[in-house]
Amino acid sequence: PISHNFGTSLSISNDSSASAKPPSRNKFRNLPLQRPHERTLFLFYALGAIVPYLYFLSKQATGGTSSTCSIHLFVPAVQAVTSLVWSSFIMAISFMEAWVKFRAPFLRKYIAVDVGRHVFAALNAVELGLALAMWLGRSLVAHAAVGAAKLSLVLPAVATTLLLIEAFYISPKLHVRAKAQIVKEMEKPGGDDNISSEEVNDLRSIQEEIKIIGSLPSPRWHVVYVALELIKVICLGCFVATVWSHAASAAG
Repeated sequence: PISHNFGTSLSISNDSSASAKPPSRNKFRNLPLQRPHERTLFLFYALGAIVPYLYFLSKQATGGTSSTCSIHLFVPAVQAVTSLVWSSFIMAISFMEAWVKFRAPFLRKYIAVDVGRHVFAALNAVELGLALAMWLGRSLVAHAAVGAAKLSLVLPAVATTLLLIEAFYISPKLHVRAKAQIVKEMEKPGGDDNISSEEVNDLRSIQEEIKIIGSLPSPRWHVVYVALELIKVICLGCFVATVWSHAASAAG
């Protein structure tokens, strides 16, 4: 049962007229792309990043790309822009928003943690969309991937591999820890008594999930996640620099 700190909200939830939803037992609920808005973000950025490749193919089909230099530079240039957008998301969320929000004096800690887990799930969705577009687009115009683009392929490959490890292995562990932290904060004396019956039901579901899981993942996964984020930013930044250098050499 939920702590007595919830007062009126708990009595509402226990009323026979309230339609309390049963706790979810979906073992995939902590994986990415589980919520509609995450899938929307994934599709939006994946489709947006694939448009330049489709434009290139359409121009090529009509004979509009006769320059060999432009053909050779197109794929790495588009991938560099995608990498720049990708790394910008990481720096804005992981290295700014994630810790700045905990410095807001009037933001309850359980709210900050709940916002954080949703924001990072959305970030993973955006990253997966951009990574998919990068590799799918490259395969669509594979004949244009030459020169330095082939040599630097390892950099986006490393970033993509680290993303998959984060999204499908580390993030679910951190989501569990975040949910446990939310429950812990809500059950403290002086916890928020003004939550709605729907929020109480959501909290019951989280409590049930934590009980089913049992022991919590190690907090060291936070450190591992941050380290992988830093490596991703370095890889993507080096890739952009490599493409820029290649473009400058070709132009010269």
